[in-house]
Amino acid sequence: MVIQKPDWILGSTPGKAHSVHYLVAIQYPAGLVYDVLPWAFDPPDYYFWRGLESAAAKVAGYIDLTRAIEWATGVECQQGIDSGAPDRLQWRSGEPEDKTIGYVVSLPSHYNILSWEEDGGDGEWTFPTREEHVTGYDRYVPLPEFLRFVATRLSFEDAI
Repeated sequence: MVIQKPDWILGSTPGKAHSVHYLVAIQYPAGLVYDVLPWAFDPPDYYFWRGLESAAAKVAGYIDLTRAIEWATGVECQQGIDSGAPDRLQWRSGEPEDKTIGYVVSLPSHYNILSWEEDGGDGEWTFPTREEHVTGYDRYVPLPEFLRFVATRLSFEDAI
């Protein structure tokens, strides 16, 4: 089954649906970059992009991470994660070895970003949404690989 290419949503705020990860196109004075960020909420009424800390950065558009990663891998649901399209990104299994980069991971009910956090001499895999890493993840795609794929095959510039 062919998964339809997702459309970029122009603008910088996805509304009141918080704790959702988005593929974002971020405009800096020097150019456009892609990242995956969670849309977060702090009561009583403050919504923001967790991890977007530069005053010069402006989110120009976004796509729900689920739609973007399903399209990029050719896998429509997590149950079919082993049957990706050969011309797309491939899911990998096991624990990632490179602790210097982030990963898009498949959790039982959603996708998230996994990164290594050093704490003194120890370290641990964490999620930016600060949820517990209790259930583990089935598969992962290296975040830099995903973002390069997006830049070449799902370019924001092509959408505007």
